[in-house]
This record gives sequence, structure tokens and C-alpha cells, in this order.
Amino acid sequence: MTLSSPLVAAVACVTLLVTPSSLSAQTFPGRLGVRVYDFSSLDNPLRNSAVDEARAIVADAGVPADWHDCSHGDACAPESGDLIIRVIRETGQTAAGWHRALGFSVVDPAAGGGTLATIYINRVEDSARHAGADLALLLGRAIAHEVGHLILRTNEHGERGLMRAVWTEQEMARNAHDDWVFASPEQRQLRTTLQRTGRAAAR
Repeated sequence: MTLSSPLVAAVACVTLLVTPSSLSAQTFPGRLGVRVYDFSSLDNPLRNSAVDEARAIVADAGVPADWHDCSHGDACAPESGDLIIRVIRETGQTAAGWHRALGFSVVDPAAGGGTLATIYINRVEDSARHAGADLALLLGRAIAHEVGHLILRTNEHGERGLMRAVWTEQEMARNAHDDWVFASPEQRQLRTTLQRTGRAAAR
């Protein structure tokens, strides 16, 4: 995406059809599990820094989570209720507009669930380069944004904070703390959703 415009489309969501049976299995017993699968062959230090950033953002919202780096080819099968974040690199030409979002989460708001999100590392790299932003930080924030969508089970965005729909080059370069954490309403919603699903799983 050409970032000459002051607005950069941030990590957006699309609604895809999924089977009710897969959604009904989504629970968060105890701690939330997040598994990161890197199919783009990132350097380990870069990926580790990005995951650390995402972990810190989610923890700051009061969400207990176990993070697993499943990028080494070892046995890392997801368990029921785990959130799956895959990092991939696109090849060839891509469309403009929302298709240039940094990633998307597969969420079905009507059925109330979703466990899979995709991050396009080439788009994150382009955005970081044009904004003069730190790549690992931006990747970690994109991952945390998608985790937020999956927990909240919605495609909607907030007006401020990490869950806003549009990230500008100026915001990425300014690196203000409040721009890259969950706003108070989302923090409450995240905790409430996990508590509710945890109680349902215990029945």
C-alpha cells in the first residue's frame, strides 16, 4: 500500500462463515491460550520481540494468557479454545483499500465466536518503513489488536486506543502509549467476556 495518504488502514476484520460446531467448542478454561504460527520465516529475535509486545499489551488489559511460539516445527497442536495467530507473507500484487489492512480475524458475530487471525507481515513491514516505526512493536500491536477482536467476538472497532480502525503514520511515528493499549471500555469487555466463557465452560 502506498502510504502517502495520512491514513493507514489498520488491522481490519472480515466476517466469514464458519460452522456452529466449531464455534460451540470455543471456551477459555482458566487461562487463555494464544498460539503464534510464523509462516514468513521471521528472524527469531524479531518474532520474539513482537510476541513480547503483544503479550504485554494483553496482560496490561488484565487478561491472563499463555503464549506459545509454534513456528519451529515442533508439535504445537492447538487445544480447544486456543486463539491461532498466523503470520504470512503475500506474494504478487495485492489490491488497495481494506485489502491492504495489516491483517484480519475470522469472526462470526451472529454465532459469537472466532479463533483464527492472520497477519500480513509484508504489509506491516511497509507500514513500519513508511512511518519510520519499529517493526517488532508494530507487529506485536497488530497481533494484540487481532487477539482483541477474537476475544471480543466482533468486527467492530473502538474510537481510540489499540482497537481503533485506522492507524496513521503520524501515530505510528509518535508512539504515544495510549494509542497502543486497549482503551478502558475494551479492557472491561475483554475481562467480562473471558469470565463469562469461563463460567460456561465450567458447567
